[in-house]
Amino acid sequence: MGRTRKGADNEMLVKIAKEHGLELSEIISELNFPLTKISKLVSANAEKSEKREKQQNFLAACDDAGIVQTSEERFSVANQ
Repeated sequence: MGRTRKGADNEMLVKIAKEHGLELSEIISELNFPLTKISKLVSANAEKSEKREKQQNFLAACDDAGIVQTSEERFSVANQ
């Protein structure tokens, strides 16, 4: 089994991909944005008194837009 490779500088990766003929929309379509991490960024960039509200509004907007996909619940076997 091989090792995965990941670009360490996203902005440079996009720049190089564009130089090789890709459009930004093509690049974005290959990405998987973690909703929790993005919502935490929204919260972090808000004023202290608005953090929770901004995060909830962001998540609600994503739900309203129909862009949230929920995976099947996963279970793991606990070691005893």
